[in-house]
Amino acid sequence: MPAGAADFCATASGNGDSSLERRVRALHAEDNLLGTVLYLMCDDLPSFVKSLQAKNVQCTEIEEAGWGIKTTIKLPSGGEIGLYQPKHPTAINLS
Repeated sequence: MPAGAADFCATASGNGDSSLERRVRALHAEDNLLGTVLYLMCDDLPSFVKSLQAKNVQCTEIEEAGWGIKTTIKLPSGGEIGLYQPKHPTAINLS
């Protein structure tokens, strides 16, 4: 777990309950939680990645996650933005 995350978990639970820390680790095992993690959703990730690559935008390999497929774009600032295509239902087009 990243530096400071365990302190956050202990503070968030109010009593240092390690069950919250275990849940955070389980949900975000693939992500470094230090800082912000931002994902933009798209309908067809493989096609969108191809269109970005045609514009010389570098993306990581598309990976499977429990909630969808994902990739990451490195920004000129050194930051990253994630793109994903969900497997889960979304609120788009709800009436």
